[in-house]
Amino acid sequence: MSELDPRAIFGGDEGGGGDPETAPAVVLPAPLEATVSYGGGTAQGPAALLRASGELEFVEEETGTPYWSRGEVATLPALSLTPGGDDAARRAAIERIEAAARPPIERGAFLLTLGGEHAISTAPFRAAAARHPGLGIVGVDAHLDLRDRYEGSPWSHACVLRRIVEEFGPPVLWVGARSLAAEERDFLTDHPEIDVRWAHALDGLDGDAWMIEAIERLPETIYLTIDVDGLDPAVMPGTGTPEPGGLAYRTVLRFVRELAARRRIVAADIVELAPLPGQQVSEFTAAKLAAKLISAVLARRDRGAP
Repeated sequence: MSELDPRAIFGGDEGGGGDPETAPAVVLPAPLEATVSYGGGTAQGPAALLRASGELEFVEEETGTPYWSRGEVATLPALSLTPGGDDAARRAAIERIEAAARPPIERGAFLLTLGGEHAISTAPFRAAAARHPGLGIVGVDAHLDLRDRYEGSPWSHACVLRRIVEEFGPPVLWVGARSLAAEERDFLTDHPEIDVRWAHALDGLDGDAWMIEAIERLPETIYLTIDVDGLDPAVMPGTGTPEPGGLAYRTVLRFVRELAARRRIVAADIVELAPLPGQQVSEFTAAKLAAKLISAVLARRDRGAP
Protein backbone atom coordinates (compact mmCIF):
# COMPACT_ATOMS: atom_id res chain seq x y z
CA MET A 1 0.00 0.00 0.00
CA SER A 2 1.16 3.54 -0.73
CA GLU A 3 2.50 5.70 2.10
CA LEU A 4 1.53 8.89 0.30
CA ASP A 5 -0.81 11.40 1.92
CA PRO A 6 -4.37 10.22 1.04
CA ARG A 7 -4.95 13.64 -0.52
CA ALA A 8 -2.13 12.84 -2.99
CA ILE A 9 -3.53 9.43 -3.97
CA PHE A 10 -5.96 9.11 -6.86
CA GLY A 11 -9.21 7.88 -5.35
CA GLY A 12 -8.13 8.62 -1.78
CA ASP A 13 -8.51 5.90 0.83
CA GLU A 14 -11.48 4.27 -0.91
CA GLY A 15 -10.36 4.00 -4.52
CA GLY A 16 -6.57 4.33 -4.40
CA GLY A 17 -3.57 2.94 -2.62
CA GLY A 18 -2.49 0.25 -5.08
CA ASP A 19 1.12 -0.89 -5.37
CA PRO A 20 2.89 0.97 -8.21
CA GLU A 21 4.90 -2.18 -8.97
CA THR A 22 1.87 -4.39 -9.61
CA ALA A 23 -1.31 -2.32 -10.05
CA PRO A 24 -2.81 -2.52 -13.55
CA ALA A 25 -3.34 1.25 -13.60
CA VAL A 26 -0.86 3.89 -12.42
CA VAL A 27 -1.33 7.65 -12.03
CA LEU A 28 1.67 9.98 -12.46
CA PRO A 29 1.32 13.65 -11.38
CA ALA A 30 3.53 15.88 -13.54
CA PRO A 31 2.84 19.50 -12.52
CA LEU A 32 4.93 21.25 -15.18
CA GLU A 33 4.07 24.89 -15.83
CA ALA A 34 6.78 26.35 -18.03
CA THR A 35 5.20 27.89 -21.15
CA VAL A 36 1.63 28.88 -20.29
CA SER A 37 0.71 31.86 -22.42
CA TYR A 38 -2.58 33.21 -21.06
CA GLY A 39 -4.01 32.16 -17.71
CA GLY A 40 -1.72 30.34 -15.28
CA GLY A 41 -2.26 27.77 -12.57
CA THR A 42 -1.60 24.45 -14.29
CA ALA A 43 1.13 23.61 -11.78
CA GLN A 44 -1.67 23.23 -9.21
CA GLY A 45 -3.81 21.07 -11.51
CA PRO A 46 -2.56 17.59 -10.55
CA ALA A 47 -2.80 18.17 -6.80
CA ALA A 48 -6.29 19.66 -7.13
CA LEU A 49 -7.45 16.73 -9.27
CA LEU A 50 -6.04 14.22 -6.79
CA ARG A 51 -7.78 15.95 -3.87
CA ALA A 52 -11.06 16.03 -5.80
CA SER A 53 -10.74 12.34 -6.66
CA GLY A 54 -10.86 11.52 -2.97
CA GLU A 55 -14.36 13.01 -2.88
CA LEU A 56 -15.69 10.68 -5.58
CA GLU A 57 -18.12 7.95 -4.59
CA PHE A 58 -16.72 4.79 -6.12
CA VAL A 59 -19.80 3.16 -7.58
CA GLU A 60 -20.60 4.08 -11.18
CA GLU A 61 -24.10 5.45 -11.36
CA GLU A 62 -24.82 3.91 -14.78
CA THR A 63 -24.03 0.33 -13.76
CA GLY A 64 -24.27 0.21 -9.97
CA THR A 65 -20.84 -1.46 -9.86
CA PRO A 66 -17.52 -0.15 -8.46
CA TYR A 67 -15.20 1.70 -10.78
CA TRP A 68 -12.54 -0.92 -10.01
CA SER A 69 -11.44 -3.29 -7.28
CA ARG A 70 -9.42 -1.98 -4.37
CA GLY A 71 -5.70 -1.88 -5.11
CA GLU A 72 -6.05 -1.76 -8.90
CA VAL A 73 -5.01 1.91 -9.12
CA ALA A 74 -1.70 3.20 -7.78
CA THR A 75 -0.39 6.75 -7.58
CA LEU A 76 3.26 7.70 -7.95
CA PRO A 77 4.73 10.63 -6.02
CA ALA A 78 4.33 13.94 -7.84
CA LEU A 79 7.40 14.92 -9.83
CA SER A 80 9.24 18.04 -8.68
CA LEU A 81 9.52 20.14 -11.83
CA THR A 82 11.04 23.61 -11.97
CA PRO A 83 8.65 26.17 -13.51
CA GLY A 84 9.73 28.36 -16.40
CA GLY A 85 13.31 28.10 -17.57
CA ASP A 86 14.87 28.09 -21.02
CA ASP A 87 14.37 25.48 -23.71
CA ALA A 88 17.14 23.28 -22.31
CA ALA A 89 15.39 23.23 -18.92
CA ARG A 90 12.04 22.49 -20.53
CA ARG A 91 13.48 19.63 -22.54
CA ALA A 92 15.14 18.26 -19.39
CA ALA A 93 11.76 18.35 -17.63
CA ILE A 94 10.20 16.37 -20.49
CA GLU A 95 13.00 13.79 -20.19
CA ARG A 96 12.38 13.46 -16.43
CA ILE A 97 8.69 12.83 -17.02
CA GLU A 98 9.51 10.25 -19.70
CA ALA A 99 11.86 8.44 -17.32
CA ALA A 100 9.10 8.26 -14.68
CA ALA A 101 6.53 7.11 -17.24
CA ARG A 102 8.64 4.32 -18.68
CA PRO A 103 8.56 1.66 -15.88
CA PRO A 104 4.77 1.25 -15.55
CA ILE A 105 4.32 1.33 -19.33
CA GLU A 106 7.07 -1.22 -19.90
CA ARG A 107 5.47 -3.70 -17.51
CA GLY A 108 2.13 -3.30 -19.28
CA ALA A 109 0.24 -1.09 -16.83
CA PHE A 110 -2.10 1.63 -18.07
CA LEU A 111 -0.49 4.98 -17.23
CA LEU A 112 -2.51 8.15 -16.67
CA THR A 113 -0.30 11.24 -16.43
CA LEU A 114 -1.76 14.35 -14.83
CA GLY A 115 -0.47 17.71 -16.05
CA GLY A 116 0.51 20.46 -15.85
CA GLU A 117 0.58 22.07 -19.20
CA HIS A 118 0.08 20.17 -22.44
CA ALA A 119 3.80 20.13 -23.23
CA ILE A 120 4.13 17.15 -20.87
CA SER A 121 2.35 14.81 -23.31
CA THR A 122 5.47 14.32 -25.41
CA ALA A 123 7.07 12.41 -22.52
CA PRO A 124 4.54 9.62 -21.83
CA PHE A 125 3.82 9.34 -25.55
CA ARG A 126 7.50 8.62 -26.18
CA ALA A 127 7.52 6.00 -23.42
CA ALA A 128 4.40 4.35 -24.83
CA ALA A 129 5.61 4.48 -28.45
CA ALA A 130 8.85 2.73 -27.46
CA ARG A 131 6.83 -0.26 -26.23
CA HIS A 132 4.03 -0.10 -28.80
CA PRO A 133 5.26 0.51 -32.38
CA GLY A 134 2.56 1.93 -34.60
CA LEU A 135 0.89 3.74 -31.68
CA GLY A 136 -1.80 6.22 -32.68
CA ILE A 137 -2.65 9.41 -30.82
CA VAL A 138 -6.13 10.71 -30.06
CA GLY A 139 -6.70 14.14 -28.57
CA VAL A 140 -9.62 16.05 -27.09
CA ASP A 141 -8.58 19.67 -27.32
CA ALA A 142 -9.87 23.12 -28.26
CA HIS A 143 -6.54 23.83 -29.98
CA LEU A 144 -4.48 21.96 -32.56
CA ASP A 145 -1.10 22.47 -30.83
CA LEU A 146 0.60 22.23 -34.23
CA ARG A 147 2.74 25.36 -34.13
CA ASP A 148 6.42 24.91 -34.80
CA ARG A 149 7.31 27.48 -32.13
CA TYR A 150 5.24 29.62 -29.82
CA GLU A 151 6.63 32.64 -28.02
CA GLY A 152 10.03 31.51 -29.29
CA SER A 153 9.94 27.99 -27.85
CA PRO A 154 9.56 24.67 -29.70
CA TRP A 155 8.62 23.05 -26.36
CA SER A 156 5.55 25.20 -25.76
CA HIS A 157 2.18 23.70 -24.92
CA ALA A 158 1.10 25.07 -28.32
CA CYS A 159 3.63 22.83 -30.11
CA VAL A 160 3.09 19.44 -28.47
CA LEU A 161 1.27 17.69 -31.33
CA ARG A 162 3.73 19.18 -33.86
CA ARG A 163 6.65 17.66 -31.94
CA ILE A 164 4.95 14.25 -31.75
CA VAL A 165 3.97 14.24 -35.43
CA GLU A 166 7.47 15.25 -36.52
CA GLU A 167 9.16 12.64 -34.34
CA PHE A 168 6.79 9.70 -34.77
CA GLY A 169 4.35 10.47 -37.58
CA PRO A 170 1.53 8.63 -35.79
CA PRO A 171 -2.05 8.36 -37.00
CA VAL A 172 -3.87 11.30 -35.38
CA LEU A 173 -7.51 11.89 -34.44
CA TRP A 174 -8.14 15.31 -32.86
CA VAL A 175 -11.62 16.01 -31.50
CA GLY A 176 -13.29 19.25 -30.44
CA ALA A 177 -10.90 21.78 -31.99
CA ARG A 178 -12.25 25.30 -32.43
CA SER A 179 -9.17 27.51 -32.70
CA LEU A 180 -6.68 27.72 -35.56
CA ALA A 181 -3.53 29.65 -36.47
CA ALA A 182 -2.48 30.24 -40.07
CA GLU A 183 0.61 28.04 -39.81
CA GLU A 184 -1.52 25.24 -38.35
CA ARG A 185 -3.97 25.55 -41.25
CA ASP A 186 -1.05 25.23 -43.66
CA PHE A 187 0.41 22.28 -41.76
CA LEU A 188 -2.92 20.47 -41.95
CA THR A 189 -3.01 21.04 -45.71
CA ASP A 190 0.37 19.31 -45.98
CA HIS A 191 -0.65 16.50 -43.59
CA PRO A 192 -4.10 15.25 -44.63
CA GLU A 193 -3.55 12.15 -42.50
CA ILE A 194 -4.32 14.28 -39.42
CA ASP A 195 -8.04 13.74 -38.82
CA VAL A 196 -9.55 16.80 -37.13
CA ARG A 197 -13.16 16.66 -35.97
CA TRP A 198 -14.00 20.33 -35.50
CA ALA A 199 -16.38 21.20 -32.69
CA HIS A 200 -18.71 23.13 -34.98
CA ALA A 201 -18.96 20.17 -37.36
CA LEU A 202 -20.19 17.94 -34.54
CA ASP A 203 -23.16 20.17 -33.78
CA GLY A 204 -26.40 18.48 -34.70
CA LEU A 205 -24.90 15.13 -35.69
CA ASP A 206 -27.27 12.28 -35.06
CA GLY A 207 -26.09 9.99 -32.26
CA ASP A 208 -22.53 8.79 -31.91
CA ALA A 209 -22.02 7.31 -35.37
CA TRP A 210 -19.29 9.87 -36.06
CA MET A 211 -17.31 8.56 -33.09
CA ILE A 212 -17.41 4.97 -34.32
CA GLU A 213 -16.51 5.99 -37.88
CA ALA A 214 -13.52 8.03 -36.66
CA ILE A 215 -12.29 5.38 -34.22
CA GLU A 216 -12.48 2.63 -36.83
CA ARG A 217 -9.83 4.48 -38.85
CA LEU A 218 -7.32 4.16 -35.99
CA PRO A 219 -4.69 1.50 -35.23
CA GLU A 220 -5.29 -0.98 -32.41
CA THR A 221 -3.09 0.72 -29.77
CA ILE A 222 -3.78 4.31 -28.77
CA TYR A 223 -2.39 7.11 -26.64
CA LEU A 224 -5.15 9.47 -25.46
CA THR A 225 -4.53 13.07 -24.44
CA ILE A 226 -7.34 15.12 -22.92
CA ASP A 227 -6.79 18.85 -22.67
CA VAL A 228 -9.60 19.98 -20.39
CA ASP A 229 -10.19 23.04 -22.58
CA GLY A 230 -11.70 20.61 -25.08
CA LEU A 231 -14.77 20.73 -22.86
CA ASP A 232 -16.98 23.78 -22.96
CA PRO A 233 -15.90 26.44 -20.44
CA ALA A 234 -19.41 26.39 -19.02
CA VAL A 235 -18.56 22.99 -17.50
CA MET A 236 -14.77 23.42 -17.36
CA PRO A 237 -13.98 27.04 -16.48
CA GLY A 238 -10.70 26.19 -14.73
CA THR A 239 -8.29 26.23 -17.64
CA GLY A 240 -5.85 28.82 -18.89
CA THR A 241 -7.00 29.05 -22.52
CA PRO A 242 -10.79 28.64 -22.60
CA GLU A 243 -12.59 28.62 -25.95
CA PRO A 244 -16.37 28.97 -26.33
CA GLY A 245 -18.37 26.33 -28.15
CA GLY A 246 -16.72 23.31 -26.56
CA LEU A 247 -17.79 19.73 -26.01
CA ALA A 248 -20.29 18.62 -23.38
CA TYR A 249 -19.08 16.41 -20.54
CA ARG A 250 -21.30 13.52 -21.63
CA THR A 251 -20.10 13.80 -25.23
CA VAL A 252 -16.47 13.48 -24.09
CA LEU A 253 -17.40 10.62 -21.78
CA ARG A 254 -19.20 8.71 -24.55
CA PHE A 255 -16.25 9.26 -26.87
CA VAL A 256 -13.75 8.01 -24.27
CA ARG A 257 -15.86 4.91 -23.63
CA GLU A 258 -16.26 4.14 -27.33
CA LEU A 259 -12.51 4.54 -27.79
CA ALA A 260 -11.71 2.28 -24.82
CA ALA A 261 -14.17 -0.37 -26.00
CA ARG A 262 -12.95 -0.43 -29.60
CA ARG A 263 -9.23 0.21 -29.18
CA ARG A 264 -6.55 -0.52 -26.58
CA ILE A 265 -5.63 2.70 -24.76
CA VAL A 266 -2.18 1.96 -23.36
CA ALA A 267 -1.55 5.38 -21.81
CA ALA A 268 -3.26 8.73 -21.47
CA ASP A 269 -2.98 12.15 -19.92
CA ILE A 270 -5.27 14.89 -18.62
CA VAL A 271 -3.73 18.35 -18.86
CA GLU A 272 -4.27 22.10 -18.59
CA LEU A 273 -6.42 22.04 -15.46
CA ALA A 274 -5.96 25.39 -13.69
CA PRO A 275 -8.02 25.40 -10.47
CA LEU A 276 -10.03 28.53 -9.73
CA PRO A 277 -10.06 29.93 -6.18
CA GLY A 278 -13.31 29.41 -4.32
CA GLN A 279 -14.77 26.67 -6.52
CA GLN A 280 -14.11 23.00 -7.20
CA VAL A 281 -16.21 22.29 -10.29
CA SER A 282 -13.30 22.02 -12.74
CA GLU A 283 -11.09 19.70 -10.71
CA PHE A 284 -14.03 17.51 -9.68
CA THR A 285 -15.19 17.22 -13.31
CA ALA A 286 -11.64 16.31 -14.38
CA ALA A 287 -11.35 13.77 -11.56
CA LYS A 288 -14.62 12.08 -12.47
CA LEU A 289 -13.62 11.95 -16.13
CA ALA A 290 -10.28 10.43 -15.09
CA ALA A 291 -12.01 7.79 -12.96
CA LYS A 292 -14.37 6.83 -15.77
CA LEU A 293 -11.46 6.64 -18.21
CA ILE A 294 -9.52 4.29 -15.91
CA SER A 295 -12.68 2.25 -15.33
CA ALA A 296 -13.27 1.87 -19.08
CA VAL A 297 -9.66 0.80 -19.71
CA LEU A 298 -9.69 -1.75 -16.87
CA ALA A 299 -13.09 -3.08 -17.95
CA ARG A 300 -11.69 -3.90 -21.39
CA ARG A 301 -8.84 -5.81 -19.75
CA ASP A 302 -11.28 -7.65 -17.48
CA ARG A 303 -13.14 -8.82 -20.59
CA GLY A 304 -9.89 -10.33 -21.83
CA ALA A 305 -9.58 -7.97 -24.80
CA PRO A 306 -5.99 -7.62 -26.08
